[in-house]
Amino acid sequence: MSTPNTAQGTQPKPNSIGALILIILTAIAIVVSLILGGIRLFGGNAENPTEEPTGTPSVDPFDPDFKLEAWPSDQPLSGFTKLDAGTLFIATEGYTPDEDSLQTIVRKYKDGVNQFAVSDSSLQINKETNDALLRMLTAMNKEIEFKENISVHSAYSTLRDYQRTGMTVRFQLIPVGGGSPELLENATGDNPAAWLAANAWKYGFVLRYPKGNAVTDMENGAPDFYRYVGMPHAYYITKVLELEDKNVVPTLEDYVALAKNATAKNPIAFEVKGSGADDGVYNVYYVKASDVDKAQIREGFEIYGVSGVGDGYLVTSVIRTGEEDDDGEASSEDKTEDKTEEATEAST
Repeated sequence: MSTPNTAQGTQPKPNSIGALILIILTAIAIVVSLILGGIRLFGGNAENPTEEPTGTPSVDPFDPDFKLEAWPSDQPLSGFTKLDAGTLFIATEGYTPDEDSLQTIVRKYKDGVNQFAVSDSSLQINKETNDALLRMLTAMNKEIEFKENISVHSAYSTLRDYQRTGMTVRFQLIPVGGGSPELLENATGDNPAAWLAANAWKYGFVLRYPKGNAVTDMENGAPDFYRYVGMPHAYYITKVLELEDKNVVPTLEDYVALAKNATAKNPIAFEVKGSGADDGVYNVYYVKASDVDKAQIREGFEIYGVSGVGDGYLVTSVIRTGEEDDDGEASSEDKTEDKTEEATEAST
């Protein structure tokens, strides 16, 4: 009788080794799958797990302890606009804009249809303002119905301070079949004045002379004058800014005065929702003309626009959270590719 091999009973059989290996490989696969799934779910997308999801800022735009970076050396403030130009510039007597900033009013949008009438086919307007005006009135004509024709009665003029920039337009209604011009609020059908009050900010326009505000020279108000200032500024003036007297509607002058007291470290900070592609968190602040070499921008923000205000610049930076619109209806200071093909031809 042979002596039992006690070690033999402790060694696994060949088929047991294979099963053990299979179990280990399966466990590894499950762990890897969970890790990658977690990255896709919480930190990125399927194509690039480390990439930030669309619309998610790379930094917290509301972090009170944010960092500032030096202004990009390849984009000097003076390269954006002159001190006496830009969407927030307020003209005074004797001011004349650069000729290349103006054009004869264009009334046709992408469909080739005139979106409004004009009191004079030779009227001129700021180019950026004209583009925003076309998009705004195209949207109005799609969304509401009224019998009269909306008309731009006046735009650029050297006769009045408020028209010297070419960014203020005066609207009127022209009765069907002719007749004396009417105020927008007298429309037959839907009220274009009410539509503008609710939607003009999306296209960068604000009511130029609200009733009761003595900052301007039209204290009694003028509901038919609108000024182009750019979407984020129009949003803040229309929906955020409040004066001490809550019954007084703020003006461009009120906003510029407030913004000139803001700095890169202590900016006007606000979030825009409902504009489409330009939704985001904005910072607006002032840089003196003598301090342009010391200009800064918040970390993670991009430059949205720069406007001269006479003795310095108002800077607008943004972290975008919106999605690109297909219809091109929303307003933006930098949508130069949306200019219409008719932008260089005179109105007919």
